[in-house]
Amino acid sequence: MADSMDAFLVEQQAVIAKQQEQLAKLRPSGGVPAVGTLAAGSTGAAVDTSDPAAQWDSLVAKEKVAEKGITNAEAIARAAEKNPDVHAAYLQAHNERHAAMVHGQRPAAARV
Repeated sequence: MADSMDAFLVEQQAVIAKQQEQLAKLRPSGGVPAVGTLAAGSTGAAVDTSDPAAQWDSLVAKEKVAEKGITNAEAIARAAEKNPDVHAAYLQAHNERHAAMVHGQRPAAARV
């Protein structure tokens, strides 16, 4: 019984070592994820910085995590105040999509 337990522990240690090695490859050289690559409140989900909506949603979520109990409107206002360039990019992308829907066209990003 002790031999099977020892074999199991050795196997588990090998699995853990392999997972730690894979994780180390995913992190920048500083050992922490790069700025702007994590969604607020997440444990490692990447944020698509080419998508203004995803980036904006991440910033609003970050404000909600930073101060529990604030309303969505308060989180949006704080995110807009701290990140006016991202807010402007989000509004432009939103307006382009909305205008396309109103006029029966697909957004420019969806056209192929």
